[in-house]
Amino acid sequence: MVESIPDLEKHLDSTKIVESNSNFNPFNNTICDNEIKKSETAFESFFKQIRENMNIRGRAMFVVCKDVYIASKVLKTAFTNKETGEELKNASGEVYYNDSEYKKLIKDLLISPSTERKYLSVGSSKSLQKAYDMGYLPKGWTVQYYLSTLTNEEFETVRPILTIDTTEAMIKKKLGIKKVKTSKPNYSFASIEVSKKSVKGREDYNVLKTKLDNFLEDTPDLICTFSDGLRHMNWSKFRNTLDEHMVTEEKECA
Repeated sequence: MVESIPDLEKHLDSTKIVESNSNFNPFNNTICDNEIKKSETAFESFFKQIRENMNIRGRAMFVVCKDVYIASKVLKTAFTNKETGEELKNASGEVYYNDSEYKKLIKDLLISPSTERKYLSVGSSKSLQKAYDMGYLPKGWTVQYYLSTLTNEEFETVRPILTIDTTEAMIKKKLGIKKVKTSKPNYSFASIEVSKKSVKGREDYNVLKTKLDNFLEDTPDLICTFSDGLRHMNWSKFRNTLDEHMVTEEKECA
């Protein structure tokens, strides 16, 4: 974890993160609820409260990511030699760890592998830790993840524009990254579905495929990709399932 940075108020004044005429506090961690002020218009009141809570959500997500990262380091034990008690290492000298406790934590929290990877990326970022400490951490969780993927040089380039409202588009613009539009050479004109009752085995599949192939030969502008699922299907198992389905239908109609 990054140590607390001294002279925090002085730093905030020098970087003008918080405007002197603003009541917004980027360090607030308390949810605002029903704090609509009579002295303000309805729009102003809703804007301030929603923005405040969105910022709190963003800060909370960073703390979640940091906790997951720390847990990945803490909730693991080194495998040791039962006789000598020495840590077991591979040829490169890296210690073998048992991280079953950490894996259980991720499983119990219902965190998917892709989300875990993003949490670890955000939680391990020293640059984002500083942004959190100094009050310019963007409130968007996906923006935080994008920032965690930047190099130190790229992060320093976008640092001057970082506020709680900074978006990924603003960051990419600062970095000179232009969105490249890619167009597909073909239109998705139609899709074809086949009744399960009409395809009862590999022979039916081959007959249908041949008919389509013949049709496509006369229409060269059409491109057809056949499903591998049908090609490699276990037809005997499919037939049994189909028979059971038909029997159930007959019972329901009776």
